[in-house]
Amino acid sequence: PAMAAASAVTGLVGALGFKRLVGMDEAQARLKGLGIQGKQLEIVMKNARDAVTGTTFTLADGASVAAGALAAGVKEGKELERYIRIVGDAATGANVPIMEMAQIFNRIQGTGKITRTELDMLEYRLPGFSKALMKHVGAGSQEAFFEMVRAGKVSSKDVLDTMETFAGGMSAAYAETWSGLKDNILANIGIIGEALLQGLFEDGKKGMAEFLQVLRSEGVKQWARDTGETIRNVF
Repeated sequence: PAMAAASAVTGLVGALGFKRLVGMDEAQARLKGLGIQGKQLEIVMKNARDAVTGTTFTLADGASVAAGALAAGVKEGKELERYIRIVGDAATGANVPIMEMAQIFNRIQGTGKITRTELDMLEYRLPGFSKALMKHVGAGSQEAFFEMVRAGKVSSKDVLDTMETFAGGMSAAYAETWSGLKDNILANIGIIGEALLQGLFEDGKKGMAEFLQVLRSEGVKQWARDTGETIRNVF
């Protein structure tokens, strides 16, 4: 039983670690695709790491949110860190995947204001948010509030400021629940696996890239043609 348990734990460490490495690799690729490299990439990754620390979200989650946020006009640094944290809190409060919530926020951030469509999307996931936002902008009635939204007078800043108060700390609070503790345990097992497999993962990527070049080479293609002709003649 002890050997079986050790094997199971080892497999879990490896599986979760590899999953984290793949997620991080893909998130960094999205950032590089936006032209974020070098020192700027280091700043963005630090923002993502600081934003998800103490929550059940992974660094890959934070980096993925960062990619969309930067494309929507959020600046790296404290502004980006705050943005990721608010999106995470909102996702936790709504019990939805963080990237689902990020898509809504990125639409708002990209236009600089909230429309009735995004307002309804947030209200559906976080009942009571519309009322909180209405109070924040000082609208005297629901009709007046909806008119402000239609006129584009409710900014993305208003949404972030309201959500920070409305859902602030939900990720940290969830991390202290039974489910949150379980998720954090799995996340930390994954972090151990990530550290163990990181070097092997990078070597594996290089090996795959080299193998791909071999497959693309003219020599291999010619071998396939010659072999195919031989098989044809045999038949």
